[in-house]
Amino acid sequence: MKVKAPIRDKIILSFLAVAIGTILLMGLIMRRAIDTELTGYARRNQESRSQQLVDALENGYQQTGDWSFLPAFYHYAPVGALEFAVYDPGQRLIFNSRDYQRPRRGMGPNANSLVRGDTRVYDLEGVDTKTKIGSVAITPLGLDGLLSAQDRLFRTTLFRSLFRAAIVAATVAFLLALFLSGQIVNPLRKITAAATRLAAGNLKTKVPVETADELAELAQTLNTMSARLLKLEELRRQLTQDVAHELKTPLASARALVEGMSDGIIPADRGNLLSLLEEIDRLSQLIGDLGELSRAEAGRNQLVMVPGNPAAVVAAVGKRLRPAFDEKGVALELAASLKDVKAQALIDERALERIFENLLSNALRHTAKSGLVRISTRQDPEAGSIAFTVSDNGVGIPAQHLPYIFERFYRVDPSRSRATGGTGIGLTIVRELTEALGGQVSVKSHPGQGTSFTIMLPLMT
Repeated sequence: MKVKAPIRDKIILSFLAVAIGTILLMGLIMRRAIDTELTGYARRNQESRSQQLVDALENGYQQTGDWSFLPAFYHYAPVGALEFAVYDPGQRLIFNSRDYQRPRRGMGPNANSLVRGDTRVYDLEGVDTKTKIGSVAITPLGLDGLLSAQDRLFRTTLFRSLFRAAIVAATVAFLLALFLSGQIVNPLRKITAAATRLAAGNLKTKVPVETADELAELAQTLNTMSARLLKLEELRRQLTQDVAHELKTPLASARALVEGMSDGIIPADRGNLLSLLEEIDRLSQLIGDLGELSRAEAGRNQLVMVPGNPAAVVAAVGKRLRPAFDEKGVALELAASLKDVKAQALIDERALERIFENLLSNALRHTAKSGLVRISTRQDPEAGSIAFTVSDNGVGIPAQHLPYIFERFYRVDPSRSRATGGTGIGLTIVRELTEALGGQVSVKSHPGQGTSFTIMLPLMT
């Protein structure tokens, strides 16, 4: 079983790891830089002191004419942290400061732990004659061969300051991690709580959007999902009510006819039996349409997509439905361009037939006698698509109804649609089947002028 690690702890640990790693890296870089610079400074300082010692020895020799002044010079001259040995021109040792050991000024308790640096030999010349009077071998003394006690103390103090600064930086990083993790975790907790309420069925849950970052996008996405789920739930309830109502109407009519006939109130003649049959047909049509809609929504992958000529399918549907138009006295015009279209598309012929059967039936239902319904086509090679438009000069649809006409059981005029036999889901089937074919459906309408539905399908490339 994996141990659950809160995300806040992970963020804090990540911040601290990055901060400490950065501090350590910077500390190492700065330590190396300080050591390099301090060593250079100490080397230049030692070189300066060595040159001062050379000048003092040359001046002493000039004043005395020999090296007899060296013991007194060593004890009283400020030679600093240096050891030196003086040689005559024949390289014979004249004086060695090691033979006159004394506590070094500035060394303190570390005098016994001195480390000798590299020895360097300097020629000694007469101040006036510029002739060689001997040589001196100078060895710097320090805690690491170059650094004096003061240098060492300065370096130690500097490193301690850096260590304190690192502690302060780590503390600031920790506090910053607490703050930033809160900025991340608190919205996540709100989102998690909202998602939990959504899972429990509270679809009215909303997450407050308080920032303008990715977490705000996540919260907004959750709010959008919540709104869509709520809308779907409302549609589901509305669908249940609509189905119950649509089934109730023909069943109530059929029941009234049957009861009237059984009680002898209504004669069981041919006319009443035909009315009963119409109600049963309407009920059968509604159930069939509901089943087809369900299959169109849930079984898009069940379509059999094969290469075909969609224009030929549309033209065949128009020819098949022409008798119904002739019976009502409505002209059905098929654009001549339908015969010339040879474009191929991946289609399911039965689905495409059902789309245009519904559109043409809908146009016929809402077009008065002597009206006109026309099927036209337009091909767009650049976009790789073909569009079919079914237009009529019927009553039209008011603009406020256009966004909802593809919803289940939506009617612009419920009484008229029910009277003429519409189930209210034909256009919903059109939309679902068109999208299943990879296409799009759109509508344009002007009240009193007519309506145009356009089906756009992708062509094979």
